[in-house]
Amino acid sequence: MPNASIIVIESAERFGLAQLHQMRGRVGRGEKQSWCFLYTSPEVSDLATERLNFFCGSNDGLKIAEYDLSLRGPGEVYGVRQSGIPNLKIASFKDMNIIKESRKTADVLYKKGYRSIELFS
Repeated sequence: MPNASIIVIESAERFGLAQLHQMRGRVGRGEKQSWCFLYTSPEVSDLATERLNFFCGSNDGLKIAEYDLSLRGPGEVYGVRQSGIPNLKIASFKDMNIIKESRKTADVLYKKGYRSIELFS
């Protein structure tokens, strides 16, 4: 719906911040002012309130993702928490030197014909 200008999200505390950011991005693609309304359950934790307040104060997807990762962590491979690799070391998006060097290395490997991580295992 290209002219959608309002989205209402109920039980917003149950969604990840990236999901909320994606849903919020579905409105406001037309010329009209757009609105995203977040509603929570009557009893919501302090942490959920903090997360939603951060979300409401930012439109930057990278900042939202970093904030969410810092709160929830990368998850577990085995267990009931979100899936992911335990104790995963993640560089900050602010580490521009590492990002630039990684990009240069990836470009060199791509030019040499490497197209898959399987080639390194």
